Amino acid sequence: MRPSYDATGVNAGPSVAAQSPAAFRAKALNALGFLKWGLRDYTGVVDLASESLTLAQEAGDQKEHGQALVALGLDGDLRGGGSLQ
Repeated sequence: MRPSYDATGVNAGPSVAAQSPAAFRAKALNALGFLKWGLRDYTGVVDLASESLTLAQEAGDQKEHGQALVALGLDGDLRGGGSLQ
């Protein structure tokens, strides 16, 4: 599998065509969850991250698996009144 590069020449990871449907969906769900979290629209973030976690595990995608865990941790910290607020 050839790596793909963005406009700056940085390795952008596997091309979209090379990703499995589950890995691609996990990545999209993670991106949407982080976007919503960044916009302080927390509704559904846990559901997005949980589904992404499941899909990433199925696809064997360690990066997206980690991203989903980070999203779940950020949400837990926010709800628990932790230091990330």
